[in-house]
Parts: sequence; C-alpha cells; structure tokens
Amino acid sequence: MSLLVALALACSSTQSIPVGGGTAAGGDSGASAANDTAEHLPTPDPTVEPALTSPGLVELTCPGPIPVDTDIPCDIRILHPDGSEEWSGPAALHQRGRSSAGFPKPQYRLTLRDDDRAAAEADLFGMGGEADWVLNGMWIDRDQARLAFEDDDGTGSRFIVKADEQGFASGLQYAAWAIDSPSGSELTREVEAGVDGWLRMVPWDLDLTLGQPDYNENWRTDTWIAYRPALVSLPAEQSAFRARLVERWEEARQGPLATAAVLERIAGQRAVLGDAVDRNWARWDITTVDFGGQLYVVGSPEEEYARVEAWVVARLEWMDEEIGDY
Repeated sequence: MSLLVALALACSSTQSIPVGGGTAAGGDSGASAANDTAEHLPTPDPTVEPALTSPGLVELTCPGPIPVDTDIPCDIRILHPDGSEEWSGPAALHQRGRSSAGFPKPQYRLTLRDDDRAAAEADLFGMGGEADWVLNGMWIDRDQARLAFEDDDGTGSRFIVKADEQGFASGLQYAAWAIDSPSGSELTREVEAGVDGWLRMVPWDLDLTLGQPDYNENWRTDTWIAYRPALVSLPAEQSAFRARLVERWEEARQGPLATAAVLERIAGQRAVLGDAVDRNWARWDITTVDFGGQLYVVGSPEEEYARVEAWVVARLEWMDEEIGDY
C-alpha cells in the first residue's frame, strides 16, 4: 500500500532539478449498508485552513544526476513560502513514472531518511506521516489545477491497494456496498466497500481528466466513461445502489459539488500556485506539451483555466440530467 497526497511544491536544487508539484508515493493513481455510509466516514473540518497558501520550496543537493529506478543519496530541505523549514535531512531519490517517464519534465520518487539512512516518516504540511513521497512534475496538466480534485477528507492519508480485480469483484454480490459523494472517475463519484474497513474508490491520473486526452472521447461532457471495471459495473447493476447514487448526487450538488463550490475549488488551487504556474511554463513551454498526439493545443495557462471551468460546468449539468440512468 502507498500513501497518496497532493503536495503543491515548486522544487529547485543545486542541480537545477525542475519539479512543479508533488504527491506521496503510489503508482503512476449491498443494499443493507446503502443508507449508513456517512457514520463510517471522516468529515472534513471546514474551519481548518490549508497548510500552504502559496507554493513551498524543495531544495535538493545530490552528488550526480538522479537515475531512473535506482536510488541516489541526496540531502533535502523542504521550506514554507516564508523560508521557514518544514523538513531537512538525508533522502533517497530516483526518477519515476510509467508513461510519464518519457515526459521532458521528470518527476521523482523520494524517501526521507534519518541520519542512519533508515526510512523516516514526516507529517509534511499536515498531510500525514509518511516516508515515501513523489515530486510530481504534472507536465501534461497545463493549468496545474486538476489536483484541486484530489482530497483526503481531512484524514491525511490515502492508500492504493493493488489486487486481482476479478478475484476481488467476485465477492461483490455478497459484500456490503455503500455510496458516498459520487465524485470519482465520472468527475463526481465515490464508492465505498466494507471489507475489513472502508475502501474508497478515488480519482487517479488526474492530469488526464476534465476534457483530456482526446482518446475514448474523453473530451466530451455528455457521455459516461467508456470503461467500467467490475468493481464499478457490478454494484451499478443493483437498483438499491443506483437509487442511493441519485440521492447522494443530489445531496452533494447542494454542498461540495454545487457548481459554485467546484469552481471555487479550482480557483483556490490557482490562487495557491500563483505565479509559480507562469514560472513553470516559462521553463517548459506550454505549447509543446503532448501525450501521443491526444491533447488539444493550449497557448497559455489562462486559456486552459477557462476551458476546464467551462468543461466542469457542462459536465455537472449533464450529470444532473442523466445520473438516474447511470
């Protein structure tokens, strides 16, 4: 299992390693329980201010180029926007990614170490204790705002479970499933499964969302996602599940998924990053970003912000009409 969080960091180093954002470490991403979900879930505290209100800074000092897959020992300082220190000490890094490994802008897997070079957990910016982190380049996220849809519900943690999907799904007809805010892969969906605790389906590969890439008609706002794994399709066959999904969708549309709330969330991410977005694209040239020929052309971050906001509004309105036929 690996922890996944969002870390808005602008990274520099003695080697001029350009990293514009981060995550912490993962891969490259029954009817009887349908009405009692909320009591099992952590509730975010809306009075808690975010730990970062503008990008922090990561300083890396490494003895040579950071290799692919093989760790290199480095020293790291993680700083608040005002220059105060959040963490300082040894670390181990390597370049990481699958499809993203071929991007011009690299990203890195980072393990914090103590003075004896053993793994050292740190609760960075209140996001939960963890030794393994990712400095995520977010190269193809041209507005750098899609991470606004990553959320840990105030728990400081998120886990990725890798398992045989078919084997796990075969027990679904006997498992107790429940619905929470439908906000995941369809832009707005989450499904909970009661299997020795609560497992949450969460969005993954957020840089490939909100109108991109072009394949599988992902640019459209008026269709459901073409591929549904068994963990999604089997519950969706149950009438009780679908009824609760509609109910939960309507509840969420009066709160965190209200159009104004979603747009405010995007604007909040943009405000945190500030002029770091312009510095990022001054270095990497937004017009050259590509993903196998499957991305529309963008001339500026502002153009992409406007496109994403319009896409989200259209998507929410379409789902209001169609959620009953999911």
